[in-house]
Amino acid sequence: MASKVCLQLGGNGEEKDAETLENRASRVTFSIAGSATTSTSENDSDDESSGQEEEDDDDSLDGKSDASTRLLRKHSYLSPRSQCAMIKAYTQSLVEKIMKHLDFETMAKLQNDFNTIGDGEVDLAQFVNIMKCHLPRMCEGDLCELFQEIDVNGDGTMEWDELTAFIVEKSTVFTTDQTSGSVAADNYMVPFKYVPDLEDNRPTEENAVKHMLYIDELDTVAILRNHTKTIHLYDAQDFSSSLGRLQGYKGIPICAEYVKSNVRRGSRLVPGALATACSNSTICLWDLAPGERQFSVKSSWPTPHVQAALCWVDRHRMLFSASVMGLVHAWNVDARTETACIPNAHKDIASCLVHLDDLDCIASGGMDSQVYIWDLHMCAKRQRLSGHENGVYAAMFNKEHQLLVTGGIDHEAYVWTPFSATLTYRLKGHQDSLVDIRGVPGSAHEIVTGDASGTFKMWDLRTFRCLQTFTDDPPHPLEGMSSFVIARGFDMQQAERERERQRQQEQQQQQQQQQGKRHSTGLSTTSCSPEQSSHKGNVASYMSRVVAGARSVELFDQCDPVTDMVAEDMPVIAACINTVSLTIITATGRSVKVWDLFTGKQLRRFENLMSSDVTTMCMDDRQRKFLLGDHAGNIHVFNYTTGALMKTLDRHAAEVSQIMYCIGHKVVLSVSWDRTVVLHSEFDPDRGFKLREMDRLFLHEGDISCTDYNAKEALIATGSLDKSVRFWNFESGKLHGKVFCSADLTSVRFLPGAQCLVAADRSSVLSFWTVPLVDHGGDVELEVPNLRQQEGAESSELSVVLSMKWDEASGLLVTGDEYGSIRTHRISRSATNEILCEEVWTHSSAHEDGITCIDISTKLQLVVTTSYDCGVKAFGLKNGAPYGSLITGAGRGIARSPFWNVPITRPVLDETLKRSQRHRRTLQLAMAPKFDEEEEEEEVNGEEEKDVAENELMKSKRDGGKGSEEKNTDVELAHLDAERPGSDELESKDRREDLLGGIVGANADQDDGASRADPKEERRKLIHELLSVPF
Repeated sequence: MASKVCLQLGGNGEEKDAETLENRASRVTFSIAGSATTSTSENDSDDESSGQEEEDDDDSLDGKSDASTRLLRKHSYLSPRSQCAMIKAYTQSLVEKIMKHLDFETMAKLQNDFNTIGDGEVDLAQFVNIMKCHLPRMCEGDLCELFQEIDVNGDGTMEWDELTAFIVEKSTVFTTDQTSGSVAADNYMVPFKYVPDLEDNRPTEENAVKHMLYIDELDTVAILRNHTKTIHLYDAQDFSSSLGRLQGYKGIPICAEYVKSNVRRGSRLVPGALATACSNSTICLWDLAPGERQFSVKSSWPTPHVQAALCWVDRHRMLFSASVMGLVHAWNVDARTETACIPNAHKDIASCLVHLDDLDCIASGGMDSQVYIWDLHMCAKRQRLSGHENGVYAAMFNKEHQLLVTGGIDHEAYVWTPFSATLTYRLKGHQDSLVDIRGVPGSAHEIVTGDASGTFKMWDLRTFRCLQTFTDDPPHPLEGMSSFVIARGFDMQQAERERERQRQQEQQQQQQQQQGKRHSTGLSTTSCSPEQSSHKGNVASYMSRVVAGARSVELFDQCDPVTDMVAEDMPVIAACINTVSLTIITATGRSVKVWDLFTGKQLRRFENLMSSDVTTMCMDDRQRKFLLGDHAGNIHVFNYTTGALMKTLDRHAAEVSQIMYCIGHKVVLSVSWDRTVVLHSEFDPDRGFKLREMDRLFLHEGDISCTDYNAKEALIATGSLDKSVRFWNFESGKLHGKVFCSADLTSVRFLPGAQCLVAADRSSVLSFWTVPLVDHGGDVELEVPNLRQQEGAESSELSVVLSMKWDEASGLLVTGDEYGSIRTHRISRSATNEILCEEVWTHSSAHEDGITCIDISTKLQLVVTTSYDCGVKAFGLKNGAPYGSLITGAGRGIARSPFWNVPITRPVLDETLKRSQRHRRTLQLAMAPKFDEEEEEEEVNGEEEKDVAENELMKSKRDGGKGSEEKNTDVELAHLDAERPGSDELESKDRREDLLGGIVGANADQDDGASRADPKEERRKLIHELLSVPF
């Protein structure tokens, strides 16, 4: 029997005996087979008794039956479109709800199980077992769906780094969907622009800016300068004059933090205080509230050492500080006392502190290159984040995505998830040390990093990609920059209305005082208050503003552009239909967009993925990745959900004409203008390598323009500008044959159902050849001219076909020509084996320019076309019914593309439901007891044949036939096991495993036709004995 292993599953360090994966697998497998009926019935009764749908966070974690089926059973009255939308929403929310149940302790336990059970890498069965230990209410089908979602590279295993990266990626996507109500708010980047006409008193070189702090409540910027004891306050909207100066204290301020007030005056909070850590080992509080003591020292107290960083936590009313000796202190500002101290937090200067909202902890970074996360209640270490090679200067926490970003001397920003010590991503691109990291106000996804050279980069935390790089003009006044802040947006019209309202209130108060109805002695208003400051000069509206300081203060404004609902200004090169996520992906220029298939809503946009314009695109066989080829010859593989670069394939010397994913082989086929035909291996999840290259002795004499792959014949066809089509052997790379056309080739397609190949050339003719080529050289068997009928014209004209797509199930060939016409032909064979071409439907003016790409979904009965006219349109496959066009340049506030109405049919809904059922069956096979490798392989390979045979025998049994008893024993076993009362006695478990193994072995022998005394009778005896063993 299988041995026992010891797993540390408890947070208190207790060690619990756990069964090995094989033992637990057999138990879970049998419970799936035997309890499916009972669990479904129980859920039905629960639904009827409750009478209403539960909407709490644990709704998806409450049973073993498939949740999608239960949802549809409750809402059977809805249309297929509504039901499909409900399933998609449930699938998306499933992972989000799982993430809510993963805290620090659970993540630590999961990591421990990953390392103990699978040595850091687990398969499907191990993953389900681990997750069931910590989330016992999760059903197996949902966990299978989660595994498939995480395993993007499709290698059948999951590493701990993959899981943590997925948590970050998914949380960003879910937050995007929840926090944004428009396409533009999520996907349109608004750039920062330098403001050159700034008229202020620029500081001299010896008074260079040392530290800056933005006070959001007052919309004020505090500037600390080198070698001076004075702190200057500026209105973030107008730097022409200072609002006030904080001076008179004996120490030189090093850093500052705003301490919020909890005192209200009417409905508004009184402005708080500014805390500064000074060079004389003190912390000083400056009063910012209007009155006689405004801008004066409120209080001060000594510290053991000079403090290098401050952080205010308003929830606990505590001020935290990090010292040059590596200690972290907690201060009560009212009592001016130290409440806690973390000794030896860092081995060098602790240079930055940041509060992790909602996690009730703080993070500290130091010059010892370490980042720590501290619990605020216990003042104990939660995580140690190691990865920096040099000191850490800056840190910021993104509350929406739960990401910690740190930076320093390494020239890179490191992205961490607080739940794991594993580095999530590195934001590369800076050429100097990072001095600060700030979030963009009003955006949940964008951050800005700045380095000492005065270069800024804006990043998207959903994709970890650089959206913009900007610096000042004229060049280099920000050389040696030490700090910057980002102020929130300013609406000039709204500010004018607010000032007008304040003036009216002041006039009313003056009238009341004159009439004697109200007497007020108020405080003097001669001093300028940050919240009552007037806006001088010509101040423009902006979304947010970067204020940077070095020798001078420079501004960069993020102004909201006016975007109209117009089409793209560049042609749409390619489009692919994703039947797994029910989305459409389009490529334009160097960017990619993802659209909802049924609403036309733009879901995601990934900018600047390639170094040059995209020329071709395809998806992998699992539709979890997309591949791009560009004009420079590069081929990159990206994550479909996040747009993150996964790996790079071997590049070509010239433009990539076309790339294809060879289904079933994990091989990428690419052709290029460098006349080479290359097969790239996709087996390695981290890198791609060249598998083989077609024989260079027989390459085309002109640029290769198109290609296609025939899996049945193991052939590759390439079309070129040398007017030839060449056939290559997929396995050996040798030339199989070639045929010639009358003009340059534009597209080639294998038609396996019709056993032929069709080629389109510049002579406006479709040429057909039988495949494989006949011995006499492969003469053309059929030529069909591509005629275009213009509206209102009596005659037709020839047009060049630019793109073709073949649908094997329906036998339809869809073509698109240079004038934007779409034509569909039915290709078949006659009784005399001649090729027949029959036109089914046509759209003579589907687009206004040439067709660039055509994609077909057999399951959805859908055709999607793209064109040089920058449009994306959809049509029905059978009748060519127009379903609308995407507004590929949709502006702000556009939730969906008008006139987009792709229908959802019942087969589409059924296929969506079958996915979870297939995952459950996959889990059954993955978790089944492992026997002899040959028997297991034969069992898996013969699964479909056994299902067909079982259906036939069941039919014969209903008709009174005999012989179906043996094949139907699994059904009887599940039924009897569901009715028999269960027991938790572990003594009988081993016996059940042995019997179950014997039954499966008997199945394999019976299916193999193995020589045995009587396998049917032996199997029957084993089943009866199994039923007699208590469960």
